[in-house]
Amino acid sequence: MWYYCGLVQYKRGFAKYIRVIKRYKDMNWHLPALLSLVVLSGCTSLLPKGSSTSNNKGAWVNFEQISQKFDSIEVGKTTKTELYLAGFEPFNGQNAHILTFVDVVYKFMPSQNISFGDLPEGVKQCIIAKETCFVFTMEAKDIDKSRTGGFWADSLTFNRQTDTTGWKFSGFFIILDDKVVYKLMSAEPNMYSRDVDKKPLGPLQSFGSFFPIGPSN
Repeated sequence: MWYYCGLVQYKRGFAKYIRVIKRYKDMNWHLPALLSLVVLSGCTSLLPKGSSTSNNKGAWVNFEQISQKFDSIEVGKTTKTELYLAGFEPFNGQNAHILTFVDVVYKFMPSQNISFGDLPEGVKQCIIAKETCFVFTMEAKDIDKSRTGGFWADSLTFNRQTDTTGWKFSGFFIILDDKVVYKLMSAEPNMYSRDVDKKPLGPLQSFGSFFPIGPSN
């Protein structure tokens, strides 16, 4: 892996070699060490990256767009056709879950502490209408994971740093008599987390399982 990294960066960094050598020609640097530093300076780009995306066939570019589409849906006014045209289409779209009025009861009345009278009007209408009520959820997300630490520290497992960024969206819709009677959104509009995995012994850390410490039975 180390040799491959150097080869990948060779052509890109050749001009940089010359500039650095000229800059430090009067300094007492060893040429091999100098070239190694230059080659490895760009190797961070070779660290693993990953992504997880589900945005309904590209209907939404980012969270702002899907949020605006959701806000444009007016309870009691927006029709089923208009809802589908906005991108919230459960049959031809992606990551949709069709529910029943029973699921609605479990969702909004999980305990006896919540009575029927406490529910939003659209939810009440759905429970009363039973099978004639159409309910579905739709989810979308765009998440990126990148290892952002130093190349050597990461490759030798001394210090692996992973940054997670992106967004998540989940929409809940109730349709009755061809009109949207209730909607609900839950979301994480600006996700960020950093996971750091440190191993003081680097690649030797894994040998601990082969050499257990302590008295044997």
